[in-house]
Amino acid sequence: MLDIAPTVLYASGLPIPKGYDGKVLFDFFEPSWTKERRIDYDLEEYSWKEGAYYSESEEKEVKSKLQGLGYL
Repeated sequence: MLDIAPTVLYASGLPIPKGYDGKVLFDFFEPSWTKERRIDYDLEEYSWKEGAYYSESEEKEVKSKLQGLGYL
């Protein structure tokens, strides 16, 4: 499962987060295709930080919606 994300990112030409546990599954690609494409790694280490992706107002909106759905 961990290998799916880096494989899809590689196939899409997007960088893979540095330090991500998964690896590119090269068996899914023709060797001639992979010879022309290198793996790009994102300069920032992969990490999940609580609240790092929402502004304060966005976070309040998400919490309100989750409460309305009965999750909180």
